[in-house]
Amino acid sequence: VKQYSSFTLKQAGWKYEGGNRIAIQGTTYKFSLSRPVEGEIKTVTIKRDSLGQLWICFSTVMDAPNVRVSTGNSGGFDLGLRAFLTDHEGKEYHSPQFLRAELNTIARRNRELARKQRGSNNRRKARWRLAKAHARIANKRRDAHWKLAHELCGRFDTICLETLSIDGMKRMWGRKVSDLGMAEFVEIVQQVAEKTGTQIVRVDRWLPTSKECARCGAVQEMPLSERHYDCPACGWSCSRDQNAALNVLAAGASAAGLGDVRRPLLAAVSA
Repeated sequence: VKQYSSFTLKQAGWKYEGGNRIAIQGTTYKFSLSRPVEGEIKTVTIKRDSLGQLWICFSTVMDAPNVRVSTGNSGGFDLGLRAFLTDHEGKEYHSPQFLRAELNTIARRNRELARKQRGSNNRRKARWRLAKAHARIANKRRDAHWKLAHELCGRFDTICLETLSIDGMKRMWGRKVSDLGMAEFVEIVQQVAEKTGTQIVRVDRWLPTSKECARCGAVQEMPLSERHYDCPACGWSCSRDQNAALNVLAAGASAAGLGDVRRPLLAAVSA
């Protein structure tokens, strides 16, 4: 109980009895079934989180679902700090920044914990209240990410995303990067894409997507303070993030063998 926060049972020591019942070491336990268990169960993991709650996790093997209804659409997306996500059409998806909204609560819970005597029952309760506040923030962020991931996978057959250096961004912008949860969002999108048959294409992070003109390919320096892209070569003008999303879409579509998909999009944007 004190040394480990989880344990895994592989082929012996457990038996799934169906529904919300499982027998472990001869004792039958009931649990809250959040979703049907599909496929052949390989391992069972019992996990205790920071709030002391117990979770049962089934690792299963199942055939890939084939439920995709083709939309014929491909999307390029640019992840950023001012707008959490910007697509190639210029639509912005903003994050509520759940941690920022609860900073006062987190600070108060930390002060309460610091005042409690070490080893006391009151300190244990204060630590639990702090963990609960953090868990609530994480749950809100995760819920928003899942909803957005389902929305995107329902609109597009192919989603092109830029590969980011999250650690480098944290060193530059700190807490805000962690609050946005970009790495977690990309993982969730990939999970939803596997279930819906959506193709995810990751674009090399070293491509100059923010500096290159989406229309003619000319490259110019773009400091972070410059939020609008104006090409001196062809006169193309749009927001910095939309220009980057168009370049991400072009690179991703090329890697996926879809050809050049920017030309009709650029014509539509210009019109």
